Amino acid sequence: MIINIENNLNYIKQLSDGVKRFDSVKPFDSAFHMSMWMEENCLKCQKCFTAHHPDHELPQFEESKELVRKGQECIGKLAMDMMINQPTIPEEIGKMIGYEKHIPSKCAAFKQLEEAKEQTDNPNQMTLFG
Repeated sequence: MIINIENNLNYIKQLSDGVKRFDSVKPFDSAFHMSMWMEENCLKCQKCFTAHHPDHELPQFEESKELVRKGQECIGKLAMDMMINQPTIPEEIGKMIGYEKHIPSKCAAFKQLEEAKEQTDNPNQMTLFG
């Protein structure tokens, strides 16, 4: 599924500002349900900036928009971060994560986070005696 990133970034900002002029969905029962789902999906996903940079503070909206545009952050994760107090997201993003009449346990856009790759070619690095 191809989504219009720019339109959805605008929708996310409008939703977070309380504007309700377009189609949105509420796939989660509560903010707690959303945060638990995100922990099992977003924070274990290759597409999530925070999963790659766990010590980085949660980026503000403008920084997050740029990360989405560069392909370094998932627009679904950004939508949920912005909507955590009112678990409502743009309908198109709901479809992207697999929401139809209920939210699946695994995000439709999920890609398993790869383990950290070996950072060096030196086999003696991190050994006391070589």
